[in-house]
Amino acid sequence: MLLSALDKGAAKFGLRRVPEKALCGLAVASGTAGALLGGLALVLLHHKTRKQSFQLKYLIATGLAVLLDTLL
Repeated sequence: MLLSALDKGAAKFGLRRVPEKALCGLAVASGTAGALLGGLALVLLHHKTRKQSFQLKYLIATGLAVLLDTLL
């Protein structure tokens, strides 16, 4: 959630952004709960809501996190 908020702030002020790979990678690494909380943060902050390519990447990352949690 914090990384999403930092990226949203950077976007507003034209600062260096957090790479999408980092947001999706953290979603996978943080597990199901982390991925879902990160997705909730994106929705609550209205961040990257119009970028369909990122939404698809994040959905895949969340699915991978769920799969890994299930297998492990």
